[in-house]
Amino acid sequence: MLIESPREVRTIQFDEAYLARLRKGDDFTARHFDRHFRRLVKMQLWGRFRPDQIGDMVDDVMAAVIEKVMAGEPKEAACLPGYVRGICANLQKREIRSHAKYQVVDLDLDRLTCNAESPEEKALDEEKASAVWKVLERLRVRQRNVLLDLHYHGMERDEACKKYGVTRDQLKLILFHARQKFQREWNKR
Repeated sequence: MLIESPREVRTIQFDEAYLARLRKGDDFTARHFDRHFRRLVKMQLWGRFRPDQIGDMVDDVMAAVIEKVMAGEPKEAACLPGYVRGICANLQKREIRSHAKYQVVDLDLDRLTCNAESPEEKALDEEKASAVWKVLERLRVRQRNVLLDLHYHGMERDEACKKYGVTRDQLKLILFHARQKFQREWNKR
């Protein structure tokens, strides 16, 4: 833990001498740098990432900043706070991209195990499908078609309204009665 008081943290200026001391590995300057910017980086990450991610991300940002500072960047000491924020923003973008919704995954198909259903499971699925079709056959044609279009084929409700020439409220009513009838017939079997 760092032992400087908040007053000491605020009084140090980011000038060329500060950068030179940081590059030489001055202990006090390194502790000040870590304490000051670690808090700022945490604040920048807070609310965008889970708390368990923030600690690792702060460490990554601080390590990247120190690496760049030791390599001679930034050229102007007054740019150091903005430089740290820029590295933090780049790390945030990289982290967000790494958890993108759609990612390309290269699968080695030879190593995948076969998750095929057993013959018993296939027979049960076929039996259920047969029972569902038998119940659907007992419904009125319009009710059956509405159920199939909306639930099986995934048709949008507005599209179904146009297809059947009804309003949305009428479609809801047809669907309600179709579901009730299906449930009654299913329970009878």
